[in-house]
Amino acid sequence: MNFIDWCNNNQGFLSFLLSCLTLLTSIIAIILSLLNYLKQYRNKLSIFSTILITGDKKENLWVDIINLSNKPLGIQQLSIVYDGCHLNCRCNNKINYRTIASLERISLKYDLDIKIINELNGDDLSKIYSQHFKIYATDFYGKKYYCKEILPGL
Repeated sequence: MNFIDWCNNNQGFLSFLLSCLTLLTSIIAIILSLLNYLKQYRNKLSIFSTILITGDKKENLWVDIINLSNKPLGIQQLSIVYDGCHLNCRCNNKINYRTIASLERISLKYDLDIKIINELNGDDLSKIYSQHFKIYATDFYGKKYYCKEILPGL
């Protein structure tokens, strides 16, 4: 009872309490709006890959790159690594130093030597391809984006 009487007698206490609550609410609102603002300008590329077995002398490695950020993003380099060695694959489309618009998708076709594919046999081809091949793209800011899984094509 003493505390309630004290609060009723001291009107400045209630004003102080309300102003602290208002200040805390506004700080939380500013932090949330800044996080939301920064989230929409985060760089994000998505890389998908498929190895298509055609039965010819060469196999095709398809790489799809999608820009999921809200701004154009430049790709400095696309690298394909097979068991630790960088492959010099011929591509039908120049990708290095290219800018991709927001939500744009680029499909690239690389020709692989059939000897590489014939060495990789097994039941779960997706797991085998993903263990031996590493595909990653580097943007203009130096951030690397990796392809998580390479799927076998039909």
